[in-house]
Amino acid sequence: MWSVFDVSKQEQEILRIEHEAGVSGFWDDYQNAQNVMQELGKLKETVSVWREFQRDVEATLDLVNLSIDEHDNSFESQLEEDVARLNRLMSQQEVLLTLSGNMMTDQLY
Repeated sequence: MWSVFDVSKQEQEILRIEHEAGVSGFWDDYQNAQNVMQELGKLKETVSVWREFQRDVEATLDLVNLSIDEHDNSFESQLEEDVARLNRLMSQQEVLLTLSGNMMTDQLY
C-alpha cells in the first residue's frame, strides 16, 4: 500500500533531523538551521497525513471484516462512502506529492 511513499523512511529522517538540531553548533548557521527546520516541518506534516490515511484505511477494513463476519449488508452504504472518501484523499495526496516534488526516485518502493 505504501509503495509510493516510504513513511518509515521519512520517520527515520525526522529522527535524524531532530537529533541534528540538538547538536551543539547547529544554530550557528541560522539560515541553514532554518531551512532544515522547515524541511522537518514538511516531513512531519506529510507523515502525519499518511499515518492518518493509514488509520482510516485500517478502520474501513475493520468495517469490511465485521460486515463479512456478521453477514451484515447494512454497512454497505457506509463502506461505499468510506472507499470513495479514501480514493479522493489518495488522489489529492498523489497530486500534492507530484506538485511538491516529493516523489523522488529514492522514495519509490
